[in-house]
Amino acid sequence: MRRPAVVRGALLALVAYCLFIGVTAVAVPHTFYTDFPFLAHWVELLPPYNEHLVTDVGGLYCGFAFFLAWAAWKPERGIVLAASLAFLVVTVPHLLFHVTHLDGFGAVDGVAQTVALTSLLVPPLVAIWGARSLAAEDEALWPVLHYEDTDRALAFLTGAFGFEPGAVVRDEAGRVVHAELHRPGGGSLVFGWAERGAGVHADLRVGAAASYVATDAVEALHARARDAGAEIVQAPHETAFGTGAPTRAFTARDPEGNLWTFGTYRGAG
Repeated sequence: MRRPAVVRGALLALVAYCLFIGVTAVAVPHTFYTDFPFLAHWVELLPPYNEHLVTDVGGLYCGFAFFLAWAAWKPERGIVLAASLAFLVVTVPHLLFHVTHLDGFGAVDGVAQTVALTSLLVPPLVAIWGARSLAAEDEALWPVLHYEDTDRALAFLTGAFGFEPGAVVRDEAGRVVHAELHRPGGGSLVFGWAERGAGVHADLRVGAAASYVATDAVEALHARARDAGAEIVQAPHETAFGTGAPTRAFTARDPEGNLWTFGTYRGAG
């Protein structure tokens, strides 16, 4: 199993735990105090009951559930580490408190509670381990393209495909010689002028590139590209890429021959 799937599974386990604690404590705080965790009655062994405190604890866990769910939905290294470490910051003192306050607990309940609370350290540690293979916020892949008509390319890529312009550098004649474009949902590229023959990219062939954009907006992007005059090589259709995963995609060609495929496939795992 690939590490992103392991990270997502660990985080979703924590989401389920936090929702179980949080929703119960917020919705029925007194029941949480008297009956939790329902197969035993551990909370009431540490009195007194305070509705305000129990409700606040429930809100804290609901907040953690949202944070962890966000990290599971978009498992980038930074957010996964932040969510996992934040959970440990709360869980470790919680565990230490309970293992040093077992008065009133029977032997079975004391062991069961200690084992249950200790097991909560496993998912965040697994997520931290798996986060090593995730993309870091300071790392990114930037494809490099060359165009002969860079002004037309800039207008086309922003108008037909929805790229957002970042830095755009022009020469003394006003011609675009360097442009950085960004996808609204993430990802960037850079292109330059083919006739500016210096640098390691000077020999790049114009019109020989193929790029893939992972997106859920296949139909909308197809309509936008078509209406902007893009050559549609393949209309939106159901297909499968190398892994055999079902994908909906379309392919268009830009004015200088580069192929652009937009599809729902986001990679295996």
